[in-house]
Amino acid sequence: MTDNERENLADLKIFAWAAPTLLPLIRRRKEMSLELLLSEFRQGKEDNLPRIAELNAFAMIEMEITQKQEEYRTLEAHYANRK
Repeated sequence: MTDNERENLADLKIFAWAAPTLLPLIRRRKEMSLELLLSEFRQGKEDNLPRIAELNAFAMIEMEITQKQEEYRTLEAHYANRK
């Protein structure tokens, strides 16, 4: 394993370690944003862009953490099989 690969694996490990704690919080906030967006829409609010941007941000963060967690699992298994 090269130094670059080792560093990448260490970075991914941090995300994988934090994911079980962070993902439920992010999902809860994303759900809250969606509920607020729907409530504001039902109330006739026309400027929904800030709420949509907030919802998108939570979705992107969730996706990024999930992808890094999965990538770590894949690489960890790959390097474990190489030994």
